[in-house]
Amino acid sequence: MNSLLSSGKSPLLVGAVGVAVGLTLFALGFPSSSVPVTIATILLFCTVFAYVLSSLENVKLLREQFARQELVCLDFGLQLDDTGALSVLAANLGTSSFLLSELEVRTQERPNPQHLQINVVVPAGTLSHIPFDDRIFHNLRADAFVHFDVSLKYRGLAENHQTRWKGFTVERRPHRQLEEGFTGLWGVACPKCSRFDFMGMNTEELPDLDAAWRRQAELENDLEASCPHHHSAQLLEPASTRQLVGVS
Repeated sequence: MNSLLSSGKSPLLVGAVGVAVGLTLFALGFPSSSVPVTIATILLFCTVFAYVLSSLENVKLLREQFARQELVCLDFGLQLDDTGALSVLAANLGTSSFLLSELEVRTQERPNPQHLQINVVVPAGTLSHIPFDDRIFHNLRADAFVHFDVSLKYRGLAENHQTRWKGFTVERRPHRQLEEGFTGLWGVACPKCSRFDFMGMNTEELPDLDAAWRRQAELENDLEASCPHHHSAQLLEPASTRQLVGVS
């Protein structure tokens, strides 16, 4: 009864009790009627009505519980082992298992995602290591900073999902290193005069390539507008840029 009163259905319950009391007084006002049967019917009506209200509340709680159980909580990242091989770390932080179906990868030079099939089940409360096929880097320069981002597609009990894009950097000299976010030199050139001259974009606090490309577009607009002096708040300091590319 307390749950019914606190569930927002108290006006209905009060109305039902009022109707029951009114019918009882009406029955008592006519001695010729079958008062006991009438009162029993009224009490049965009140009991059934209270049961229906409590059942609706229980059904609502069950639906909320099932929705929480179907909720997928996924966190992921990349790991570099001692041999220089990359792997995806996928953590299931929820109570429902899910299937990792696909890994999408974009690089700075290739905006269109490349799709890598995974098909790995991640049980609830576990951490899975999935090998990362890094052949997408083979056609890039051997001494480059590789800026890329990844996103995972997965299937839960209720529907399919896709994670947000997460940016990373692989440096391939003198040995492979992995950093979360975009580090190293992100080179830019002036669209007007095509001058490069070790100009680099500030990549701090960029979560993914979409944000990086938007900042690059703003930077190129600034460079074109300020040509030939080339000023922009998005530019790295010249000394920092030369240090990133190993120039003294």
